[in-house]
Formats: sequence, structure tokens, C-alpha cells
Amino acid sequence: LQFLYFIGKMIDEITVTDEKLNAVGCELKSFRNIPAQKEKVHTVDVAENEITDLRGLEVFAHIATLIVDNNEISEFERFPKMPSLETLWANKNNITDLEVVLTAISGKVPKLTYLSLLGNPVCKNELVGSTKEEAQRYRLYVIHKLPTLKFLDATPVTEEERKQAKDKGAFMAPRASKVTDSEDVAQAENTYYKDTPGREGQHATFLGYQKHSYSGKTSEGNRFIKDDVL
Repeated sequence: LQFLYFIGKMIDEITVTDEKLNAVGCELKSFRNIPAQKEKVHTVDVAENEITDLRGLEVFAHIATLIVDNNEISEFERFPKMPSLETLWANKNNITDLEVVLTAISGKVPKLTYLSLLGNPVCKNELVGSTKEEAQRYRLYVIHKLPTLKFLDATPVTEEERKQAKDKGAFMAPRASKVTDSEDVAQAENTYYKDTPGREGQHATFLGYQKHSYSGKTSEGNRFIKDDVL
């Protein structure tokens, strides 16, 4: 296993096993260099770091799952083309512009199936203070822009939502987001989302049970989706 070099310092805690790169909680700020065996990596988990953007990920040509929960990502303008990406977890970052995010990824991730933006100001959810109308508009607009989605945040995409998104999703663009106090977000979300072992007291999304599991025992990528909603 070759080392990964990141801006800041070299971290030897990063591991690559079974085609999964695990770099949870390694104080990473950005990617700078990628190991030679990058073509074998299908899952990347860099949760709980200090990453501000996703530049450098384009070298993972076959990546299928990306987990960047609990970082400091605020922009997606330079999101790379990732034709094999199916799962993107970007919970609890600093994303405030939904239009920029959707525009950046809509033409670059044609296979995206699972997307979660919980804990970001851009995510409209009744659990963190949004009205029912705001939450519905948010979901319909995202589904309209990303029609391949089967799961958005903690909820499966229903056939009714898909139909409504096709009919009127283009007119459902949410209003500009405002930053919500992070403690209020965590408290509200944890009334519904189950804590992951080893991360008691922190936000952790829980989606039931399914055949598709995600790497990183301490990351928010530990999610399971019911077979009957796929």
C-alpha cells in the first residue's frame, strides 16, 4: 500500500482494503496526490476531516461511493466528472447554494442513486425548522434535477414524488438558504436519526436495512436502505 499525500501532512492512518479507502478523522484539508493503485478504489470515506472542496477526486476513475460527512465543504463548482459514482453522502458541511450543487453534479454523475445533504443549510427538512412546503419544494426540485435518485437524504424517492418532479419540479427551486445554528440542527436531527455505535451524541443518519452497506465504521456512511424501496 502506497501512502496518500495530502496538503498539510502525510497521514499513515489512511488505509485501502477491499477496494475501500478509509481516511476518517485524519485531519485532512485537501487531496494532493493519489496512490498508483487508484483504479482499484471503488469507495472513498473521508468523513470527519477539514476538507473544503472535492478537487483531486477525478483521479478515482471507478469510484462508486463517496462519503465526505462532517467536513467544511462549501462549494461544488469544481466537482469533477465521476461517471461511476452512485452514492454521495455530504452531510454536515457548509453547503448553502443548492443550485450550484445540483448544476455541478447533474451532468457529471449520471449514475447517482443515493444523495444525502442533511445538516447543511441548503437541506430543507421539517426536522430542522423548515416548513412542510419548503421541504416538499426542496425534494421535488432535487429529484427534478437528478432524476436517477432513489434516495434523497433520509427518505426514499416515491413514484408520486417522481411524477410531481417531472411535472412541476422545474418551478420548485427553493429560496436562498440561511445558515442554521449547528447545535439546533444536531438536536433536531437526533430526535429522528439513530446514533452510530462509537459516535454517541453525534448526528448519524439511519435508513433501515438493505443489501448495500457503506464503509467507515465511524462515518455517517454507515447507512442501509430497504430492499423494497429499490
